[in-house]
Amino acid sequence: MKDLILICAVVAVFVFGYFIMKKLDDFLDNNRRQISEDIGTHSLRIAFEMPALIASVADLLDRFSRENQNCELFLFYGSADEIEKRLSENKLDFGFVAANSVCTYEKKFDSIVLPLRQSAIHSKTVGLPVMLIGASKITTKIIWKENSVNPYGKLFAELLNGSFSKKASMS
Repeated sequence: MKDLILICAVVAVFVFGYFIMKKLDDFLDNNRRQISEDIGTHSLRIAFEMPALIASVADLLDRFSRENQNCELFLFYGSADEIEKRLSENKLDFGFVAANSVCTYEKKFDSIVLPLRQSAIHSKTVGLPVMLIGASKITTKIIWKENSVNPYGKLFAELLNGSFSKKASMS
């Protein structure tokens, strides 16, 4: 009789432990999902077709970082097609592509076409800056999704519109 009570008690403890662990797993999965959603809203993912463009917008990125210290910037580079595809999939927030690139998802994006001044590029292999011969401006198209839910994306778009409209009116 004692053995039967002991077996029932052990089974009850195992069943109770199973349900507790199931609840804990559900809680941890939900928590992990909320954290990953939070990370997406506290970051800005910007892609460049040409890595040399990063130096051209370094001041703008620096200004945005100082004004929005809680926002993490992630910079990527790839082809214009890859950038447009990732923008349409909401895996990127902004793309800097060549002004003459044809956008296959054109209707989904807002864009600004503007001239950027090229600057020196620092070569890690040589350890020296590579200077541009002559003053050159390259025309770049900045594309993004207007209906993005990322609040930092809206702030960055406003900064882009404000910064470059001031430069255009000064010229």
